[in-house]
Amino acid sequence: VRLAYSPHETRASAVPVTVRAGDAETKLFVDQRNPLDANDRFRTIATLDLPAGETTIVVENRDTDGFVIVDAVQLLAK
Repeated sequence: VRLAYSPHETRASAVPVTVRAGDAETKLFVDQRNPLDANDRFRTIATLDLPAGETTIVVENRDTDGFVIVDAVQLLAK
């Protein structure tokens, strides 16, 4: 699971991200002050086994300490 955003000191340090796939739910917290992956426009936030079918990704700004920016979400196959 990868996010594209513009890192900056005014971004939130713990953005709540929930990934739901099948019967599983994974809750993550992303520090958007951290840089993106080297020479990339995305940052890997998790490596998960997602079953075939529907996957829902929810990014929230509730109770964050800065701006939450999401330009794109990317799911890559292994």
